[in-house]
Amino acid sequence: MPTDTGIPRIQLQIDSDNQLLPDELDRLTRLLRRDLSELEVESVEFTHSSSVPTGAKSVEAVALGSLAIAVLPVAIPKVIEFLRDWLMRGENRTLKLKLQVGGNAAEIECNPSTIATNDIELLVAKLTGALGKPANT
Repeated sequence: MPTDTGIPRIQLQIDSDNQLLPDELDRLTRLLRRDLSELEVESVEFTHSSSVPTGAKSVEAVALGSLAIAVLPVAIPKVIEFLRDWLMRGENRTLKLKLQVGGNAAEIECNPSTIATNDIELLVAKLTGALGKPANT
């Protein structure tokens, strides 16, 4: 996904604490991608890995459990709310999120058992408010 478009990007990594087999993680990631594509986002793409597994015939390998989402600032709260609800439906799921626009970036690890809904709402408010500010240089 291009990095210089000015559209905020969310890098998402599903972490199941090694409780999912690679095929299960792949299936879960594909289902999440499909669901996210139905929201008001610019794009949802699989993240590519720089290392190709031994014996693979593909030049590009997809990083298991990883997605890149391009989303306009007004849609970020809905995307985060959707991800929170998605986390609540599964067991032992954690999401690592990195939101970036231009030179500004923020990272968070979300686990529904350790983060409260109002904490997520506060984070979304801070992130969406900071998107219009120039990056510190």
